[in-house]
Amino acid sequence: MTLGDFFEKTKETEHKANHCYIQVVKKEPDDCPGALIRQAKLILREAGSVEKSEAKPLLIRARTLIENKIGQLSICNDLVKKTLKTHEKSGSVMINENRFEEQTTNLISLLQVHLTAIDDILGRSVVGALAMHFPKEEEMQDILALITDELKHKGHCKPYRLSNSVSVRSIGVGKDMSDDHQTVLWMDYGTTSQQRRIHWPTELAEYERAIVQRIDERRDALRQSFTKCTLTDVVVTQNQVWEELVKEGYVVQEKIIDQDVIRWAQSQIEGDSAVKDFLERLPTELDCLKTVLVDWLKRHDEEPFDDAVIPLKLDNVALKSLESFLKESQIVIHINHRQGVLSKEISFDPNRTSSPVVGLSEQLTKFDHLIAMWILQSSSEELGESAFKKVGETVSREELPCPKDSEEGAEKIWKYLLSEGVIKEPKVAFAPGLNANKEDIESRRKEITEVVESLAGVKEICWKHRPPPEPVTEHSVYYDVPSYWADSAWNAVGNAFNYVNPFGGEKSDDASQATNVDEWLTEKQNKQHLEAYKRDVVWRLAAMGFQGKLCCLR
Repeated sequence: MTLGDFFEKTKETEHKANHCYIQVVKKEPDDCPGALIRQAKLILREAGSVEKSEAKPLLIRARTLIENKIGQLSICNDLVKKTLKTHEKSGSVMINENRFEEQTTNLISLLQVHLTAIDDILGRSVVGALAMHFPKEEEMQDILALITDELKHKGHCKPYRLSNSVSVRSIGVGKDMSDDHQTVLWMDYGTTSQQRRIHWPTELAEYERAIVQRIDERRDALRQSFTKCTLTDVVVTQNQVWEELVKEGYVVQEKIIDQDVIRWAQSQIEGDSAVKDFLERLPTELDCLKTVLVDWLKRHDEEPFDDAVIPLKLDNVALKSLESFLKESQIVIHINHRQGVLSKEISFDPNRTSSPVVGLSEQLTKFDHLIAMWILQSSSEELGESAFKKVGETVSREELPCPKDSEEGAEKIWKYLLSEGVIKEPKVAFAPGLNANKEDIESRRKEITEVVESLAGVKEICWKHRPPPEPVTEHSVYYDVPSYWADSAWNAVGNAFNYVNPFGGEKSDDASQATNVDEWLTEKQNKQHLEAYKRDVVWRLAAMGFQGKLCCLR
C-alpha cells in the first residue's frame, strides 16, 4: 500500500500504483477496502461512462468489507461488555478504563467516515436520502410514493427497476449436472471475480422458481420499472394451502375461531416509563382502572377479551371505550384461526430424490416444499430419519410456514430483492452524464423543487404525520392587527382607524375583530408549518444533486 501511494503521486507511474493495489486485493481479499478505494480513485480520474462502470463494483465491494469490519468490531465490543459485567458481578477487581473498547470504538468511527464518503460518491437513493430526515417508516413511504410518481412523470426520477447486473442462467441440478436444469438469478459486475448466484433464504426458497421465471419472461419490461404488486400473484398463502388440504380430505372436523384476544406479552410495553405513558393515554372515563388495568391484562394474557372483561363489570360506554383503546394500542388483537384434525398420515423422507414428502395427492405436490417445512417444524425426530404428521393430530392453518396474505409475502420478497441489489431503488436524476456542470445541476434542482412544491398531496402527509402547531390565542394590536388588515379584503380596512385609535370614538366589536385576527394568525402559522415541511422534502432531494454525481475521491 505504501509503495502504491508513492507511485500514485506521479502521473507517469500510476500504472505501477494500480499494480500494487491489485496485489493487495489478491493477497488480502477480505481486508482490502483501502486498496479498492484507491483503485477506484485512479479509474475515476478520467470520469467517463466506461470508467464509472469499472469503478462502481470496486466501491461497492469496499463498502461491503467496511460494513463487515464494523459488524465484527461491534460484536467484539458487546462481548467485552458482557465479560466485564460477569467479572463485576463475581466481585473481581476491575480497571476503570478499557483500552480495547476505546480503540475499537475509535476505529468504528473512522470506518463510518469512510463508509459515508463511499455512499456520497456512489450517490444515495431517494429512500436513503429521505430516511435520514424522516425516520418514521410510514411517513417516509408516503412521501416516497408521492414524489417518485410525480417526478417519474416529469422524467426526473428513475422508479424501482431491475438491476442491469442481474441475469438469468440455467444450471444443472442432477447427479452429473446434466440430468436436469434449473434457472437461477445471477449478479454479474463484468468481471469473473465479481459474479455470484443469488441464494434464497429458507423461508423464500419456494418462490425462487416462480420469481426467476417472471423476471426471465419480462426482463426488458422490468428494467424500466418493477413494483411490489408484480410479486403478489407468485406468493402462496396459508389459506391456499389450507383450502387444498381440506378439499383433498387431509384435514377434517374443521373449526373456525373468530374472536378478539388479549396479547399483553406481545405489546412491547416494557419498563416503568412505558407503562406510565400507556396509562396516561387512558381515556378519562376509564380513570377508575388505572391502578388495576396492567395487572388485569397480565393475568388474562392470551384469553378472549369478551370473557376476560366480565369481572370488571363495566357499563356499555366504558366497555366500548376500553375495547377501542386496547385495540388502538395493539393489545387486543382480532384473530381468525382455522383448526382441524389430520385424517391422513404425511411423512418427510430426506432420502427421496424427487419430492421429500410421502403421502401427498397430486394436487398437493405443488406445495411439497411448504408441507416438508411444516412437518419438520413440528417434528421432534432427528434429521436423517423420517418425520410424520400423524392421523388424528390437531393441526392449525396458522402453523403453515407461509404468509397470511399475498401482500405480506410480497413485502418479504421485495425487501430481500432490495437488500441483494436485484431491484434498484428510485433515484433522482439531477443532470445527464458525469460531466454535467454546476449550471446544469442547479437548473435541474430548480425544476425538481417546483414539482415538489406544487404537489397537492404533501399537505395531507404533513397533517397526518406532523400535527399543526397549537392555535394562536394572543396577538399584538400594534403588529399583528395592521398585518391582518393589509392581508385581508379591502372591506376590513374601513375599521382600521376605530380599532387602533383610542381617540376615534366608539370602537367596533373588539371580540369579533380579535377572533378574526386569531383565525388569520392560525392560518398563517399553519401555512408556514406546511411550507417548512415542503422545504424539508425539497432540501433532502436537492442535497442529492451533488451526492449523486460520481466524482473523484479526494
